[in-house]
This record gives sequence, structure tokens and C-alpha cells, in this order.
Amino acid sequence: MRIYLIRHADPDYAVDGITNEGELEAAALAERMAAAELTHLYVSPLGRARATMAPIEAATGMQAEVLPWTTEWGHLRLDTQHGKRCIWDLDGEDLRSGVLAENPLGWRSIPPLNNAELHTSYDEMVAGSDALTAKHGYRRVDARYAVAAPNQDRIAVVCHGGFGLSWLAHLLGIPLPIMWSSYWLAPTSVSLVLLDQRSDEWAVPRALCIGETSHLYADGRRPLPRGIKANYY
Repeated sequence: MRIYLIRHADPDYAVDGITNEGELEAAALAERMAAAELTHLYVSPLGRARATMAPIEAATGMQAEVLPWTTEWGHLRLDTQHGKRCIWDLDGEDLRSGVLAENPLGWRSIPPLNNAELHTSYDEMVAGSDALTAKHGYRRVDARYAVAAPNQDRIAVVCHGGFGLSWLAHLLGIPLPIMWSSYWLAPTSVSLVLLDQRSDEWAVPRALCIGETSHLYADGRRPLPRGIKANYY
């Protein structure tokens, strides 16, 4: 099984949609995904994700199922020295210092990530992810997946930047503060995770790419720096 985890196109947050540039990005993405031999489509309930999915639905002739648990974690905001920030957008210099640097696996008990709302959202994501993979034949046991029904399913999920990084952290076994501070998902970027099966019993998620944007360059576009705060160009 392959999971294509896709961030939505360039957003218009004011109306929970995508911009004119985002529509062009989504069209380029749809052309790419039409060639991916997808078997299932899933989408966040938010408008910007559904607007990004619409051209993929048209290109593939399939209809996406809405997964409520893939919505963005925009409610998780903290007061910082730079003003209000989403918790997954905290500065890397803070996420990689002090106790968090010494024990990134223990993030649940370390400020500012010892946050009840974050823990609830994370646990809901874990439950949703594990239910989805089990539905497709792979049941999570500890950090690996028991193979109940091996298959060649190719599922595409259009979701969000912060949520997408958090989901990848769960799938790949990467500590959340390391994932948040080390990776970035551009609008319409594609992260591809293979359930790598080397025995009859077990599979382990392996990232074939994270945040890949070749479809934008092929269309004469460049990834927009949504979520990058400085020195991008």
C-alpha cells in the first residue's frame, strides 16, 4: 500500500478556499495524480482541502471520502515572543533546545508541548490513522504494522501542512518536535509513504519522498513559501 499525503493548494484562509494561484497549482497536481493509478481518495473537511481535491476527482473519475480527523490543528495556538503561533509552527531554535533537545521522545511532558489540547488532537490523529491503515489491510502494533491483507492500494489524502507533518511523524516514528522543526510541506506538495513489506507478517512505513513538488516545476511554477518565515529565496 502507498499513501500519498498531500498538502492543499495555496490557501485563501479568509474564505477557507484557495487562491487563483492555488487553482493553477491544484490543476498541475491533478495532472500528476491522474497518472498515479490511485485506488482511493480521502480529503479533510476544510474548504481549502476540498477545493484542492476537486480537480483530482475530476481527473480520476473518483469521489473522495471526507475524513474529519484530517482537519488542520489551527485551534492549537500559543502566545510566543513573536505573537500568536500555531503550536506546530514554533521556532526550530526553541524546539531543538534545552530539555526538548535532550529528550524529544518525551515531548508530551515538556513545555510548551505538555498541552492537553495538543495531546487530544494527536491521539485523535493516531486513532484515525490506525483505523485507516487497518481498513486497508495493515493493523498497527507498536511501531510496525501486522499484514492482514497485503495489497497494492494507492490512497491519496489531501489535508494540511501542520497536520500533515504530525501524521508523518506518527507513521515514520519521528519525534513530533523534530518533525515540526526539520521538515516543511509546500502547497500541493506530495509526501509518499510505502508500507514496506519484507515478510509475510509485517510492514513498516518508509518515506519515498517528503514534500515533493516536481509537478509545480513541470508546470512552470515554483513552490510558494507558505509557512516559511524567512530567507526562503
